Amino acid sequence: YVYAADGWYGLRIINVADPAHPVEVGSCDTPGWAGKVTIAGNYAYVLDQPDGLRIINIANPVVPVEVGFHNTPGYAQDVAVVGNYVYIADESALRVIDVTNPSTPFQAGLYSTLAGARGVAVREHYAFVAGSGSGLHIINIANPVASFEVGSSPMGNSVDVALLGDYAYVTDEFSLHIFNVANPAAPFWVGYCALSNEASVRGVAVREH
Repeated sequence: YVYAADGWYGLRIINVADPAHPVEVGSCDTPGWAGKVTIAGNYAYVLDQPDGLRIINIANPVVPVEVGFHNTPGYAQDVAVVGNYVYIADESALRVIDVTNPSTPFQAGLYSTLAGARGVAVREHYAFVAGSGSGLHIINIANPVASFEVGSSPMGNSVDVALLGDYAYVTDEFSLHIFNVANPAAPFWVGYCALSNEASVRGVAVREH
């Protein structure tokens, strides 16, 4: 299955067992504009501007059902899930939402001194946040209630981030930047690739080579 955040139409679920003939099998509308989605277990975590996080049970892909939600003060830009926590890049903050009970999610932590948080990826005890106009920020989230920044690296209008090995791959609107983050306290820039002179690059994903 492919799970698509489809703007004003909410979550759409596509069966791609036969890649040549994908078929939509289910959908769940959301109140606002669905812009991002990530999957963990039987749940889809959808960012729905301006209504924040919507949690949808997808155990039955034909009949997905919203079971809980948590509004965020800003416009939720990106989402990552690890264990019982959802990490949301919410404009000026990284919000940590406890979803142990999906029907009653609540904010368990907050790091609020970010500039334009737009992308987030999580690994072990760290959240890597792409900040619009402020570059890459690395936040220690070992204790969600008291998270703190341990390292950063400035760059342009960064919009998304992905992780692989010792590297963070960060996009700005026109290019890809690669940072060595083996030491989260001292990330450093190692490479760059121009992607476009006109289009606005939005997302990034990485797999091995």
